[in-house]
Amino acid sequence: VICSLSLDMGSWSGQGTIPLIPHFTQVVGTVITPAKLEAAVKQDTASNIYRLLKLLQYPAEELHFEDESVNLVTTMSAFLLLEPPTLSAGG
Repeated sequence: VICSLSLDMGSWSGQGTIPLIPHFTQVVGTVITPAKLEAAVKQDTASNIYRLLKLLQYPAEELHFEDESVNLVTTMSAFLLLEPPTLSAGG
């Protein structure tokens, strides 16, 4: 089944983003710094895989997608940078 849109926040090298390409009509990956964006594009000069996905330099808080338009959100590479959730006394 091919879905419409996948969003990978903090794509970095694209290691977790690229495998999503065959399963979605559009794959969007984000990086936070211009250096990461430049490194990702330079890394891919041979295979040109980045023509199949949209790689953006945006913090997650500034992304604008229509409600219910994203089928899958991942954050594989950036997961280590997330702060752990604070749980209440009840769990």
